[in-house]
Amino acid sequence: MTPEMQAEQDELGRLLGLLWAGKWLLAATTVLGLTLAILAAIYVAKPVYQAETTLLLDPGSDGFEATAGALNGLATDVSAINTQIEILRSDQMMRQLAERMNLVADPEFNASLRPPLPLIGQRGSGAEDVAKALAARVSVANIRNSHVLTLSARSEDAAKAAEIVNTLATLYVDGQVAEKRRDINTAVNWLSDRVVSLEQEIEQQDDAAAQVGAAIAVQSIEALAKQLSDTQARLDQLLNRQRSLQQRAQRLEALADNPTGAASFEDELLQRQATAALAGDTEALQGFAARVAELQNQTIRELALADRQANVLQSGLRQLEADYRAQTDQLAQLRQVERDARATELLHQTFLSRLKETALRRGLQTPDSRIISPAIEARKVAPNTAKLAVFGALAGAVAGIGILLLRQAQQARAPTLATIEAATRSPVIGQLPKAPVRSRAQLIDYLTARATSPLVEAAHNLRTSLLWRNKTDPPKVILCSSCVPGEGKMTTAIILAHSLAGLGKRVLLVEADIRRLSFQHYFPENPKGGLVTALSYRVPVQDLIQRDARTGLDVLMGERSADSAADLFSSPEFHALFEDLRHRYDHIVIDCPPVLVVPDARVIGQSADAILLTVAASDTNRSLVENALREFSSVNLQVTGLVMSRVSATKGTKTDLVYGTYGQYYDTV
Repeated sequence: MTPEMQAEQDELGRLLGLLWAGKWLLAATTVLGLTLAILAAIYVAKPVYQAETTLLLDPGSDGFEATAGALNGLATDVSAINTQIEILRSDQMMRQLAERMNLVADPEFNASLRPPLPLIGQRGSGAEDVAKALAARVSVANIRNSHVLTLSARSEDAAKAAEIVNTLATLYVDGQVAEKRRDINTAVNWLSDRVVSLEQEIEQQDDAAAQVGAAIAVQSIEALAKQLSDTQARLDQLLNRQRSLQQRAQRLEALADNPTGAASFEDELLQRQATAALAGDTEALQGFAARVAELQNQTIRELALADRQANVLQSGLRQLEADYRAQTDQLAQLRQVERDARATELLHQTFLSRLKETALRRGLQTPDSRIISPAIEARKVAPNTAKLAVFGALAGAVAGIGILLLRQAQQARAPTLATIEAATRSPVIGQLPKAPVRSRAQLIDYLTARATSPLVEAAHNLRTSLLWRNKTDPPKVILCSSCVPGEGKMTTAIILAHSLAGLGKRVLLVEADIRRLSFQHYFPENPKGGLVTALSYRVPVQDLIQRDARTGLDVLMGERSADSAADLFSSPEFHALFEDLRHRYDHIVIDCPPVLVVPDARVIGQSADAILLTVAASDTNRSLVENALREFSSVNLQVTGLVMSRVSATKGTKTDLVYGTYGQYYDTV
């Protein structure tokens, strides 16, 4: 086994040992936690009831086609189901539910109607706050692989929980029908407006068609097209005639200089004269020239006439073309208007049919969900007494373990025999266990009745250590003090005095802690006067000392003083008194206040032979012990030894020896 494993095993063993040693504490805290949890579940916690309703998302077809998207059924995919869950949990739905059930007037949901909490005051009271409180009590879940939703609501009243969840389901189902009806009304209104608009449009198109039809000429477009074709043919012929005349004029111009080309003309006179001219006949040549000139003039006249005719035909042709285009445009416009009118009429019939269908569906709407299992009664879900009991028991066990660990940590930090001696270099000459008594008054009876008890035996050990440190000159005046209140220094003084008296010695127990005056709890028979009276010498000291028959001790009680206690113990009368008492007794045990609280112990210590510093084994920090030793050393006093009190060595009941608060030491200073 490795050192690490061995260390872990040792640590586990120590932990188990600690738990076993504190088993009764663990049992007590566990039972206490269990009991408190059960009592809280029965008497403190308010019962909470939960009711459930199941909804089926059932988008069935009603036999009609949806119009304009208004009548589509509910989709049932995962996203759509989650959408419906969010709708059910929405703020709007919660506000509707709160309004329907008047939950604003219900203190369970309206915090302003409940008494204000301490440190918090009045809480919100608006409709939004009520809706949020309601949403926190309502939950919606989808049953896996189904179209079923489970609606649940929690309330302090069973009937109210059932009413909440049933009302929520009803609002949801009715809301679907109302939403469909709103959509249908919207669709009907839209279709009605559209039908009226189409009817007006049809009338406008009919009027436009009539106007266009009236604008068309009486002659048909076909006749106009025939006239246009004939005119174009005549113009083409005339243009060909113009080109022939132009070519003839060019040939005649060339013939004037060369009679040889006369053969190409169909003019017999011109041909005879050209033949004669070519034969050398001068007169024939002149006749030829005259004939050419005559033909040229004739050609020019014919060409001019053809030009005038062509211009007339072209102008007429352009007018015919314009008339033809106008007629065809009007015809096309008429046909377009007629087509638009037919299309509008068809659209009008379609919308009119849809309008009738949609209007018919107004009274036939069904929701896309239905309640399949309404809440009849609610079941109690909180408080779960069994769970609370288990939790309480576990919490109690954890608290017990925490107490044990805290105690262990405190004990680890508290002084032990080895640590205190090493830190202070002062010997521990005694260790006193806890006194197993319930009150201070029982301590003396316990010491006298249990002579062999661990506490008495520990006192004998302390006595032995103290007396045998200097067996030739044992201390007579022994001062018992502590670092701070509550460490058991008074118990140490009484136990030590009782143990010294057991040797047959004359022992005087002095209460010098005059700020607290606690001896009266141990020695109830108190004569008139005490230490302060003895210092005044008004009454002999032997008359102020009382004899305790149970222990054989002489006791000088403390008493209140109007003067400062430190000044009183510093007086010559105090030192003279104790010098006198030294001759009367074998040992004098003085109970002094804590050294870190008031200076009394350091003043009285000047008259003491031995100084014992009581240290609580489980409470006192080592730094306090070091400070206390430093306080004694500052006035040249050496602490004889340390006494560890309240050592856990025996079983019993813890003694109620708590000294008190620091401030009580300063009441009379």
